[in-house]
Amino acid sequence: MESKKDKCCMTRSMSVICLLALLCASIPTQAQVDRDSLWSVWQDTGKPDTTRGQALQHLAWDGYIYSRPDSAYYFAKVLLDFAEAKGLKKLIAEAVIIQGVSFGNRGDYPRALDHYQRSLRIQRSIGYIKGMANSVNNIGDIYCRQGKYNTALGYFARSLGLFESIGDQEGTALAQYNMGWAYQRMGNTGEAMAHYQRSLVISRQIGDKGQLASATSGIGMVYKEMGNGPLALDHLSRALALQEVIGDKQGAASSLTEIGTIHRDQQAYSKALFDCHKALDMARVLGDVDAEKLACTCLYQTYKAMGNGTEALVYHEFMSVLSDSLKAEETGRLLQNMEFAAQLQVDSLKQVELDHQVEQTHRTEVQQKVRTRNIAVGSSLFLLLVAGSVIGRNRYIRRAKRTLQTEKDRSDDLLLNILPAAIAEELKNTGGAIARHVEGVSVLFTDFKGFTQLSEQLTAQELVGELNTCFKAFDHIITARGIEKIKTIGDAYMCAGGLPDPRSSSAADVVHAALEMQAFMIGRQAQRRAQSLPAFEMRVGVHTGPVVAGIVGVKKFQYDIWGDTVNIASRMESSGEVGMVNISEATHALLINESGLQFTSRGKVQAKGKGELMMYYVHQGG
Repeated sequence: MESKKDKCCMTRSMSVICLLALLCASIPTQAQVDRDSLWSVWQDTGKPDTTRGQALQHLAWDGYIYSRPDSAYYFAKVLLDFAEAKGLKKLIAEAVIIQGVSFGNRGDYPRALDHYQRSLRIQRSIGYIKGMANSVNNIGDIYCRQGKYNTALGYFARSLGLFESIGDQEGTALAQYNMGWAYQRMGNTGEAMAHYQRSLVISRQIGDKGQLASATSGIGMVYKEMGNGPLALDHLSRALALQEVIGDKQGAASSLTEIGTIHRDQQAYSKALFDCHKALDMARVLGDVDAEKLACTCLYQTYKAMGNGTEALVYHEFMSVLSDSLKAEETGRLLQNMEFAAQLQVDSLKQVELDHQVEQTHRTEVQQKVRTRNIAVGSSLFLLLVAGSVIGRNRYIRRAKRTLQTEKDRSDDLLLNILPAAIAEELKNTGGAIARHVEGVSVLFTDFKGFTQLSEQLTAQELVGELNTCFKAFDHIITARGIEKIKTIGDAYMCAGGLPDPRSSSAADVVHAALEMQAFMIGRQAQRRAQSLPAFEMRVGVHTGPVVAGIVGVKKFQYDIWGDTVNIASRMESSGEVGMVNISEATHALLINESGLQFTSRGKVQAKGKGELMMYYVHQGG
């Protein structure tokens, strides 16, 4: 199993404690996990080693990791010994991850981090990118559980990039959700919503009900924080229905509590009491103290609002007892965080102390023997100096290698942020990248209507901030569909599907992305106008055809495309209308049988420098 089950999750309150990933993942119920069958496969020595190892891996994950972490650790240890004896490095890394999750679920963060880093080193040595993405995500989880959301966000973003580089949709949905969680905890509801929505779209496409429930719940929580009770209630209710289907009782308890608080705010007290009592019952069965406290808080506030002081007092007492328990747990976490920080330095401190002891020992020996064994001591001292020099040099080399690797990772990440992965690899290997002729590329242009006039109504900071919000949303939309961003030119945004690998995305992906961009802009307009703020209106155009693609320049170089296809795509945008997606005849021909799309023929439209061109408006539906 992969890291979906050990991801960092959003609590359903403002508590600093991160609930376990069980809140957000599709955790199989006991009925769904046939432990006896998996154990039988493991014991069948006639089966291939990898099959037996995978059975044991699933037994630890699905059978025990969130119910009996000690048992999960035991099975992971059996798997680790087996994999090491057979030389199965991928299974070694998976076993180490399970052990790390077992430690993490019990609050032993330093040992969990040690296992995740060990797993990451193994996966990097065998080039297993999916495993690397999982381990990076798990490291982010450690920081999440400590409330270090900025640091966690960095790891989640790196995990997202790795998942996207191999086209892993399940991992991408997970990473998108985790980034939304981190942004929400930092108070950035706009970014949180964008990431949750991307996770939701991908989860729905691949049929991952657990991740779909998480994303739907996350969107509901954002709406709740924004004060939109009806939309929050709608999304949380849908999340609850999914959680009940997949048997996620802990997630269901959390959703019920949040639904209860919304009902309380709406003065629907009977519904609120029903929801929160049900949530409390679930939390008590699960032994989740934090969830119990939240449910009791809901009940206390509801009874208080109803004027029932007797019942309110009962649940206030429960809250006090549970708060004491949580404070004790928080104290333990704070102490552990101190140990966690200290442990990062313990190896170097021990080494310094050891070096000091060795040096003192040698000095004493030299002083004792110097009068009678000058020659021998001189020789020993010389050898000692040589050995010390070698040791020091080796340490220096190791430190230098670590520094170089860190810088290499940073430069690689930066390069991948500028260029497509295949082009970046070619550039690193050869020092250049050959321009290529690529057929069937779908080029998308956007442009904001009346940008110059609107810019006069905003300060420079407001203008750039609004552009950044829109373009970042566009980046998330196209990244999820494998579309390559080419560049921004002022208020214009340009991207292309089918580059550099024609299999990376299709004309349908580009058109769906265009529709999502317009949907985002329409929603953004409504939000800003409700606040009496000026808003952008956008035109979008798409055309499909051949292009030449490559790198230009030697300083601040960029990946770019050329050809008549680019010019026609630009004309599609300028010939369109705000709020619409205008496509060419060539693109229309590729999508005529595409389900979920409807087309309105515009006939031949005069396009600057191109004469009359057939154009179509495309809509969602059908």
